[in-house]
Amino acid sequence: LFFPSQGILVVYDRETGTFAALQGADDRQFVQSYPTWSPDGKRFLAGMYAGRIVMIDADTQQMIGTVQSRAKRPKVTAWSPDGPRFVTAGIGGTVEIWDAVTFQRIREIKVQSASIWESDWHPSRDVIAFADSSGDVEVIDLSTGKTLANFPSDSGSTSPDGAFSSDVAWSSDGDRLFAVHGGSDLRVFDAKGWTEQEAIDTGISGLVSVDCHHATHRIAACGDGETVLLDQDSLGI
Repeated sequence: LFFPSQGILVVYDRETGTFAALQGADDRQFVQSYPTWSPDGKRFLAGMYAGRIVMIDADTQQMIGTVQSRAKRPKVTAWSPDGPRFVTAGIGGTVEIWDAVTFQRIREIKVQSASIWESDWHPSRDVIAFADSSGDVEVIDLSTGKTLANFPSDSGSTSPDGAFSSDVAWSSDGDRLFAVHGGSDLRVFDAKGWTEQEAIDTGISGLVSVDCHHATHRIAACGDGETVLLDQDSLGI
């Protein structure tokens, strides 16, 4: 969990109901946030505003290693589905691909998005989608570094309060991309022709996150303290 008042990560013990600072992500001189689990659930990463990314063992809660990002205020944005790589990004349009075992930088890519908030790695391809602070959604081919698609915030549905896109998620088959942007609509993109489809009104305002559970084909969209679950297969898109 992220404690914004202290800028550190903590672990919550469900048996005792207590919180404890997480070693390696408890330096109050910096802000540590955006913990991201590995696909196998054995490790997770946390980003620091100072540019350092730490990897921590989930069982021992000991730090395994670190990388130093060139991005300003980097966040750990996504692991590859099979786990040996992860991507970091932040302010400045820099995306970095890392080896999760050697902690070496594999590649650095400059993208159009100036300030990346969240992302999701395609379930079967080296393709990643970003949601940035301006409300755009950008899709990048990690093997070539080229932009495959860019959807401005004012295309398709528009948030009534002009909020930015805050999260993206791929469908289980990777044929569709979903995004939320502060309103009640779930934006839907066709990943085959890279076109925007008709948005889905979730009935929840202020959407800030979206995630797809690939085993059950369900979509969870959250906002204003509420969560709605949608069945990907029954959406008719």
